[in-house]
Amino acid sequence: MSMLDGMEEKLSGMDQLMNQISNLEQKIEKYRPKSEQEKMDLRKLDSGPYDQSLVDFWDDSQEKFEAQGKTEYTLTPEDIDNFSDADIQQSFNL
Repeated sequence: MSMLDGMEEKLSGMDQLMNQISNLEQKIEKYRPKSEQEKMDLRKLDSGPYDQSLVDFWDDSQEKFEAQGKTEYTLTPEDIDNFSDADIQQSFNL
């Protein structure tokens, strides 16, 4: 019985050690410098209604563009030179 008690004590000691390691991992993760990708992901959360990345936007809008017959968006010089303020304002109301 004393051997079982000794093993139980060692197991509980290992549990405490694992908890300490887990706490240490959490502290390291909290204070380590964020990568550029993580910074971008966090910036999306603060951007109000603009919380979608361009990749997410294109993935979500792919069906709409295919229905219109567009497989990719191409900006031409005519699009830049020939615009109207009313068309731009209307595009925000879609």
